Amino acid sequence: MRPIKSHEGYTLIYGLECTHFKPPDLTLKVTCINESPSYLAEFAAELGLKLRTNAVLNGLQLVRYGPFTSENSLLLKHVNLENVIHNIYHNYTPLQMMIDNHKPKNLIYR
Repeated sequence: MRPIKSHEGYTLIYGLECTHFKPPDLTLKVTCINESPSYLAEFAAELGLKLRTNAVLNGLQLVRYGPFTSENSLLLKHVNLENVIHNIYHNYTPLQMMIDNHKPKNLIYR
């Protein structure tokens, strides 16, 4: 499910899960689309207000982007020609699946 065209750019939250709770610290897992870091910081502050307390976002970590996870990424210290080519080779299948799923049905591709 995605936002309709008239609501493009709006954030849609699919899930919210508390993965670690040890007051005063907690970790939330947010599943959403069209998010930005500033939106998530505002969301954390608003969530704190709704729970009648304060909330400050200490850190933000992107663990998945579509079919890609942190296992599909390279660290800056590993960026060299050999590792980049190896990474492209291993990410070709998920990338090809994304391209195939987004092709318009009424156009002919060669």
